[in-house]
Amino acid sequence: MKRNVFLDYTSISLRLDTLSKQIQASNMDAIVIILRGGSFVGMHMAFLIGLPYYFLHYDRSKRKVSWIGQLPPQGSHVLLCEDIAGSGHTLSDCKNDLIKRGYSCSTLVACGDQISATLPDYSCFYAEDRDTRFILPWERHMLNSKEVHERPGEADHVYEHTGWDMDGVFLEDVDSMHYEANLENALAMRDLLKPALYAPRMIAPGDMIITGRPVIDKHRTLQWLNQHQYVVPVIFRDDGIEHPTAESTARWKGLKAIELSMTHYIESDAQQAAYIAAMYPELRVTWWNKGEPIQLQASPKVEELDSYRWIAK
Repeated sequence: MKRNVFLDYTSISLRLDTLSKQIQASNMDAIVIILRGGSFVGMHMAFLIGLPYYFLHYDRSKRKVSWIGQLPPQGSHVLLCEDIAGSGHTLSDCKNDLIKRGYSCSTLVACGDQISATLPDYSCFYAEDRDTRFILPWERHMLNSKEVHERPGEADHVYEHTGWDMDGVFLEDVDSMHYEANLENALAMRDLLKPALYAPRMIAPGDMIITGRPVIDKHRTLQWLNQHQYVVPVIFRDDGIEHPTAESTARWKGLKAIELSMTHYIESDAQQAAYIAAMYPELRVTWWNKGEPIQLQASPKVEELDSYRWIAK
């Protein structure tokens, strides 16, 4: 089973900062950026070492390289930049095109692994484990790999879907003291609530509710949603934990969102939102904050990312 390792912008930037000293010492003349993937890596490095930058486009279906704008001066030593050294031909075909044109060429990527078709000269992160799958901040849509493969060629955002919390988003949260005093009365009180003033007005196709409510509440929950014209799939907590904590509920919600190919999750509880963001950094997590959403992002633990060595000559 593939293990997702999310690389945020800060982690990549720090590694690029480190690599810049070695790249600068290699006396390169220019940076060549493969659009779109190489944009962040290439532009960041261009500013770090003060080199001019050029752009090319690669058509994967035709395996064709085309230039956008001017070419570097003939005979230059160029740094070719891409986001991933994958199993395809992008990096090798672009490098071969540069060599045929008389350039000497080194390569820089954000990440690579053992199944990469081309071993880059410089890599911010490199996985020795064949089961590791890097996810970059600009490719969250790949969490929804099923739709990406079934309907290729769509704009990235089309593949992005959101998992929604329910209580505190669609209706007010009933205070915990009511549940502790009398569970049935608290549930009856909740059933009579109207949609909150800050409730979302519409849910996008492909989105779903992933709620901490247990499966036993399914009937009354669907009844409430139907009554208030919310037509949206609902996933109920099925972890079997009788007295869940904020952490265990957050763990279940985030895992379920990943399993269901969600790319975003909206949570009403700030503590749970923070837990989800820390446990599942590949998700774009938002604390709903009574209709004034605040986006959260947690970086993977430093010691975890440090286990993925970087490549530099």
